[in-house]
Amino acid sequence: MHCERARELMSPYLDEALPAPDRSVLAAHLETCPGCARLAADWRRIARTLSAVGRERTPPSLLPRLHRALAGARPAAARRSPRPLSSLRLLAAGTLLRRAAPMLAACVLTAVATWWLIGLAAPEAR
Repeated sequence: MHCERARELMSPYLDEALPAPDRSVLAAHLETCPGCARLAADWRRIARTLSAVGRERTPPSLLPRLHRALAGARPAAARRSPRPLSSLRLLAAGTLLRRAAPMLAACVLTAVATWWLIGLAAPEAR
């Protein structure tokens, strides 16, 4: 297998979406080609890093605070006051930003990887 074909199949290989025959051929190539093996290791490291971004542990003090807040809440007061809704909007915006950060990082990473791979191609292949 040529390195160019290995790079084309790398993503489905790492996602375990590659058919078994192609998977075994690519695995054999990765054992003999240090450059492609290094690329696969880099992609695995990047995938682990991206999957870890945005996952924060829940603070231990959150559950008791929620119980106190719910115990002290009155349904009639909640309907009259717009404050809880605005607080929920701010909470939703913060959650949205935390979820958007990994997507933005993935987009930037994809753009950089594409630029890098195009730079590796021969000028006539571009």
